[in-house]
Amino acid sequence: MADFLENAIVNNTISWVQRDTTNVQILLIDNSKLSSSYLYTSGTGIGKANSIYYTTGTLSATSSTLFDLYSLTRNVFGSILTTSLSGGSLKGLLIKNANTGTDQFITFSTTGANSLTSPFSNTGCNLYIYADASFGFSNKFGYSVTSGQRYFRLNNVNSTGISYEMTILGVEL
Repeated sequence: MADFLENAIVNNTISWVQRDTTNVQILLIDNSKLSSSYLYTSGTGIGKANSIYYTTGTLSATSSTLFDLYSLTRNVFGSILTTSLSGGSLKGLLIKNANTGTDQFITFSTTGANSLTSPFSNTGCNLYIYADASFGFSNKFGYSVTSGQRYFRLNNVNSTGISYEMTILGVEL
């Protein structure tokens, strides 16, 4: 049976309540939020996706893991499933650092040969993802996945293992 992605919702919200007192002792309360949400439906065009990849793992001390958007594998109930965005597009990525300790960060790196640099102005990046934090992006138009735009790496520079969760949303052709 082939994989079928029915839909996926990407949300990002920051809500706040801020209190302040003016110079004439008037209490001001700002209760607001900034939110972005997009519903991807099944398919291969703008605003559509047909593939999702989810994994968890632990980066051992001072190690790294290379992810290849041409070959993302996972074990589901004893079966190996492979997601390949080769020739397709990357619509979204979310990485969560599941550790909670001080200075337990991982880096998301898109430097080196054939790295995924298109979401970062084609210059590559090294981004810290601190403990109990996440990094993500989405783009309903997608980023092309080609032989020259396919790799990224998660790095652990700490002396202890770091656990993570990751989801990749895309179009598989």
